[in-house]
Amino acid sequence: METLQLRSTTWEMVNSIMQSWIMNIIDPKLHKSVAYVDSAPTLWENIWKHYAVANFLKIHKLKARIASCKQDMQEVVKFFS
Repeated sequence: METLQLRSTTWEMVNSIMQSWIMNIIDPKLHKSVAYVDSAPTLWENIWKHYAVANFLKIHKLKARIASCKQDMQEVVKFFS
């Protein structure tokens, strides 16, 4: 019984920390839409569903830029500096 109580307390503590962290990193304009969520996993799921829309054009452009990076004949140190 004591172990169960400890797990419950640990869950509540970690859940609170994660919810606070998520609330602190998201735009304050979004706080009202997620303020009443009970758990960090549910909070994260809600944010993910609403705002994780893939921007395929931007992804393609970034991949193309990465693929076109070339070192040519430069030394690695010179290339990265």
